Parts: sequence; C-alpha cells; structure tokens
Amino acid sequence: LGEKHYAHLTRNKVEDDLHTMVLVPVTYANVLADLVTHLDKAPKAGEDFEQKARRVLKNKIIVELGSRYGTFLHVLKKLGAKPIGIEYNKAAVKIAKQAVDGIKVSVRHLDAANIKSINNGKIDAVVSHAFFDQGYLQDQPHDIKDKTILEELRRVLKPRGVLIMASYVPRFDKSQLEESNFKLIEEIRRTGPRRVKEGEFAHSTHWIARKKGVK
Repeated sequence: LGEKHYAHLTRNKVEDDLHTMVLVPVTYANVLADLVTHLDKAPKAGEDFEQKARRVLKNKIIVELGSRYGTFLHVLKKLGAKPIGIEYNKAAVKIAKQAVDGIKVSVRHLDAANIKSINNGKIDAVVSHAFFDQGYLQDQPHDIKDKTILEELRRVLKPRGVLIMASYVPRFDKSQLEESNFKLIEEIRRTGPRRVKEGEFAHSTHWIARKKGVK
C-alpha cells in the first residue's frame, strides 16, 4: 500500500507498527500468493501475478481473522475482492475503519468464535496472520477455543471454501482441521522476517485447508 498507509498507521501511534511493517512484505505476500493459487479455478497462461490476482479475487468475499489496522484488507480491496475484517480490539477497529487514499474497508468488532453477523456459506476464503498464535483467551485451553473458531469458519465458508493460516508459533493441532471437517491441502514451512529476539528470526508455517463439500 506504500508510504501513505504506513504514515496513516504512524499518525495513529500504533504500538506494534514495527510488527506490521516487517510482517507485511513477506508473510502477507505469501498468504496472498497462496490465496490466489487456491482460489484459481481456471488458470490462464501469460498472466503476471497482479493480473492473475485481479482476475481471481474479483468480487470474492474474503474474511481476515485478526485484521488489526486493515493493512491486508486494503490490499485485497485494491485487487477487487470484498474483504471483511474480524477484530476484537476496539481501538484497532476504529483505526482500520478510517479511509486510506479515499478507500474504506469493512471491519467488524467480533469474537472469532462467534461471527454471528455473517450468514452460512457466504465466504469464499478465510485468512489469518499469526491469529492462532495469540493467547486471546486465558481461561480456556487453546485447543478448545481453536475448535470453536474452526466450527464457525466452516459454517460461514462456501462448500470447498479455502482456509489459510500463517503461524509463527506452530502450536496449532492440525488434526483439528479434520475433526472440523476441513481437508488439509498443504503445510508449508517458510523462513519469516518477524523478529523474535535481537538477531534472531522466526520461521512461519502456513496451513492451507479446504472445507469439505461439493458445489
């Protein structure tokens, strides 16, 4: 999105702006590439990536879990998609709803385990960046919360809808995907740019799954 969007984040004194700045170029690009690849039902020869992304993402309804300040939502919208952000942090939602270059994105203040405002079978894809890494519910084991979220995602996704999860702390039990009626398509281990400690960088794991079902 360029300097204007980053300036927008800086103006709002986002505490983890560095996290966003570092994460966007590589991890977001990888998630975008995975998304385009797995939504492309009729590949065409001779397209560059932007052409392919615009063709594949046009009018696709894509949910981002933990959308924070809307960076990736703006990328998706500029490529022709209809993104919806799900974010529990009220301050982040307020920032994300501000226009950038005259463009506004849809962000909803919701718990990912209860996205009741989204109807059954309406979503083409769900993406998340380190969302399942967070200790977002302290009074419940992660696997219980994750399973509840997966059940909600399965409800809102179209038959054979795509789920992409990028993680820096691969504690997620991928067997839960099968239990929640998802089929794991790929598990990709990538070198990531996110700084953990001084001089030390993490790797990211991307899980790509598809809701079981026949169109």
